[in-house]
Amino acid sequence: PLFLQVGLGYSAFAAGMMVLAHAGGDLGIKVVTTATLRRFGFRTVLIASAASFGVLFLGLAFADERTPQWIVIAILLLSGIVRSLQMTSISSMQFPDVPREKFSGAATFAALNQNVMRAVGIALAALVLNAASAWRGRDAPSVADFHVALALGALLSLAASVRYLSLPKDAGRHRS
Repeated sequence: PLFLQVGLGYSAFAAGMMVLAHAGGDLGIKVVTTATLRRFGFRTVLIASAASFGVLFLGLAFADERTPQWIVIAILLLSGIVRSLQMTSISSMQFPDVPREKFSGAATFAALNQNVMRAVGIALAALVLNAASAWRGRDAPSVADFHVALALGALLSLAASVRYLSLPKDAGRHRS
């Protein structure tokens, strides 16, 4: 939302409405997630979703005030879809060897870990955004500074897709 408001100049309301596209993609794909995982397998879905998310983030890294709104909405919608596929795949594979009596504690720890990592990600993005602004000699971030942060996020997601290549071809089979 900050990129949409500060970087692209949308109002808070417009930015909020556009973020709904991301949530819509996230929710909309849920009805076919299980079938997708069964058809393509966890490894393939994880690789494809991480790579797609990285490419979509790169798309935002090239967006500016002149980018048509429908393109930004399409990127947000698609990123919601691939993010949902990735998070569902990861969540489904987290506990294959956890005994039933320890499942509650493992689920609590996983939820805590996810929230902490989300906060770390936001903090890193803010750090990169501020560093890019300072490097350009600005007090406030410009669209170019957001591009740096988005490009870094894209690279991290693309790196994750490479990491998923090391998963066995039948990873998660017991979960589908």
